Amino acid sequence: MLFTPPRKFNQLVDLGDHYLKLSENHPKIVSEYLFYKSIPQHLLEFFPKISDDLFVQNNLVGYKIKKIPTPDSSFHILKDKDPIPFFENFFNLISNYFDRQEPLRITKEESIRHLENEIFEKDYERLQMIAKLPIWDWITLYLDKNVSSSPKKYLKNIHDAILLTHSLLNEFSYIFSHGDLCLSNTLVFDNQLFLIDPKGISHNKQNLRTPYYDYAKLSQCFLGMYDYINLGYFEIINDRCIIDHIPKNTTLTQNLFREFINKYNLNLKFILAIQASFFFSMIPLHSESEEKMKAFLIQSIESWRISLEH
Repeated sequence: MLFTPPRKFNQLVDLGDHYLKLSENHPKIVSEYLFYKSIPQHLLEFFPKISDDLFVQNNLVGYKIKKIPTPDSSFHILKDKDPIPFFENFFNLISNYFDRQEPLRITKEESIRHLENEIFEKDYERLQMIAKLPIWDWITLYLDKNVSSSPKKYLKNIHDAILLTHSLLNEFSYIFSHGDLCLSNTLVFDNQLFLIDPKGISHNKQNLRTPYYDYAKLSQCFLGMYDYINLGYFEIINDRCIIDHIPKNTTLTQNLFREFINKYNLNLKFILAIQASFFFSMIPLHSESEEKMKAFLIQSIESWRISLEH
């Protein structure tokens, strides 16, 4: 069962108890496949099994993955009339996933280099992509009006906020990172958490990232309302992103996320600063919708501001 549709360059073929995931984006699908093959033994239970080999079909490449017969978790935040029982269980399961991690301690300097390689470089690549889009003039004017910055300066402001909030951490570590731990990439079936559609093999070939990378992906869904924007449940009114028909339980689900943050004594400022980067970097990936690109910029600015004010 699918709730969030696959990206336009992907195809999912239903094979009964498996899906065949195919893509014309060969590097991305191979990167996903290599990720699955690198999962440590102690985390295997959190991922569906995939085929031993890649498949080639015309100009498409892909792999078979075990079907988990349930909608992704974004369904429950968007459509479930009473999502609280689901998300109370979800946070128990996701806590178990993080508890099973085996963190690798690193130095502060190593952690900063990781942020530069994993986040900052990607952001500047995405900035170059945005500059080629018709929305560039609107973004330039919007940033000048609302934060008195050029796009490049605004991106530096985000990175400065990330480094500032990073300096507040007491210890630094890597974990084995999914890399795109949003609700649409998580499934809960038979009281088991499954993670799908990973970012792919990381630049260090070991899929090691700061755990805050994955925490910020979750925050983007709960606090940043990413799923509402991604599926079009919003309007841009007076330079603000207004979410349509927010369920009355939204505040309760956000409180569950904050309880999760407090349980692990995490730095919410750092999470929100990274979240600002994530929203900005998504802009060129949604060039099919000018309104979505605007919404992602607005949410980026809101996340950045709160990271400094919280």
